[in-house]
Amino acid sequence: MTMNAVNTITPEQYKSDSLKLSEALKNDDAYEGVITAQKLDNGAYAVLSWYSDMVWTLNPNKFPQSTSESRRKIDFTLVPSCFVAAAKRDVANNISQRLAGNTVVDYSKDLKSFLAYLAAIRITSTSAITPLVAMQYVEHCKALKVGRGHKNTGKPLSKRSLA
Repeated sequence: MTMNAVNTITPEQYKSDSLKLSEALKNDDAYEGVITAQKLDNGAYAVLSWYSDMVWTLNPNKFPQSTSESRRKIDFTLVPSCFVAAAKRDVANNISQRLAGNTVVDYSKDLKSFLAYLAAIRITSTSAITPLVAMQYVEHCKALKVGRGHKNTGKPLSKRSLA
């Protein structure tokens, strides 16, 4: 892919990469292109993140204006290394479905929690996730006692938090 010094791509390149991403997700193929970009006034796209990046910056147009820059990032260095590929595929799928930015971020946070739990119980492959493991994770979440600011208040998580 031809890039210039300011990391922009043409609308045709952006469309091509979007189609390649969709096909890769559908066919469970490898993908190494653009994951997020922002349309510029001149019609070109500024690349925000490549699939291979370990921190993805989401398009600010997918968020309310008051959203902080840090909230628009997904950091895969916080995911257990054995699950980075699976996490990227899941987040890429959410992005390709054109979900709102906050939804993509919230889903990725929930996924990171689940993957950290799996690593803690020594599961290192998504193929090892069974219905029993999923049930145990639900019970684990129910047992968590968290309040405002994530302080331990002795209260169980709400049904909304567990949903």
